Amino acid sequence: GNFTGYLHRSCEDSLLLSSNPMKILYIHEDSSKNSLATLFFSQVGHECQCATSLLEAREFEPSNFELILLDVPLQFLDSKKELKRLRSLASSSVPIVCLYETTDRNQFERLNSAGVTDFFPATKSMEDLLRYVKTLKPQK
Repeated sequence: GNFTGYLHRSCEDSLLLSSNPMKILYIHEDSSKNSLATLFFSQVGHECQCATSLLEAREFEPSNFELILLDVPLQFLDSKKELKRLRSLASSSVPIVCLYETTDRNQFERLNSAGVTDFFPATKSMEDLLRYVKTLKPQK
């Protein structure tokens, strides 16, 4: 996804604004991309906190979030133990969604068995990501 490109366009599609905001934990190793993610999600009504690693994410008390987004290359998720630990700290109802750029079925299965609940293609637009996020939390 391209936060920068999205932020340069106005959010004219009111359907993307969240009427039911979520508390999101976004994990990416690049702190500047994390700043953009915070701005991006808050612009449409969500609350977003960011971490640069699975280890750092544990410090945010994952049970306080309604969605955990992993935007890290899958090869950095080799630590199945860290992923399982994150899963155990988050409520079982909290989706852990991995943004991915690969179609390696073995990696999907390995991550799924470690606690990732869904996968979203990183090549999709930010609008598509917002629409997807809206499906994860029932409207009030």
